[in-house]
Amino acid sequence: FGEIPSEAENLFDIIKLKWVAIKLGFQKIIIKNNVFIGFFPLNQQSSFYSSSIFAIIIQYIQQNPKNMIIKEQKGKLTLRISSINSINSLMIILNKISEFVGDHQ
Repeated sequence: FGEIPSEAENLFDIIKLKWVAIKLGFQKIIIKNNVFIGFFPLNQQSSFYSSSIFAIIIQYIQQNPKNMIIKEQKGKLTLRISSINSINSLMIILNKISEFVGDHQ
């Protein structure tokens, strides 16, 4: 049938990105102006916040603070990653976080 169009490849990459984001506990993600914003659960009483996954994500950010910040604004806790040049570059970062979580559970 021929090669897959680049637009279709981009859609596949976005789906993979969403899978990793969900695995890391993000309920919503935004990529805008070369910045990734991942929204953690809105319910501050969520069991996610007492989970090992959340603690390990915080540990990863503390050890790798370049371009990453956890921020609370209007009751929403987010992870912001700046200098995102492409979906692929973001995928590399999120996969590193995911691998770190997997290694420390």
